[in-house]
Amino acid sequence: MISSNIQRFDDIFGAYNNEVCALYGPGGSGKTTFALLACVSAARDGKRALFLDSEHGFSPERFKQLAGEDYAALLERVFVVQIKNFEDQSRWIYSLVAAAKKFDIIILDTL
Repeated sequence: MISSNIQRFDDIFGAYNNEVCALYGPGGSGKTTFALLACVSAARDGKRALFLDSEHGFSPERFKQLAGEDYAALLERVFVVQIKNFEDQSRWIYSLVAAAKKFDIIILDTL
């Protein structure tokens, strides 16, 4: 299980393993922050995270705020891909099965 790092959320929704989970909501509701927390949690557990960034919302500074002092070591386990356009996003989506063999969590922000 990869924790969200939000105990109440984990208590309600439980463990996700080898599943697709979609979060949705209005802008500014915390979806990207939640995704960043999942990356921090995975990295702390020695796992590898792939963050496909369609919104250009991955901020190393925000990651640092959420991760704390060991952010640099944790960031080495998080791989960020900047999605440039819909074609680029489509290519990555089609390659997710292969990518899933190399990463413990894959985040697509935003589909």
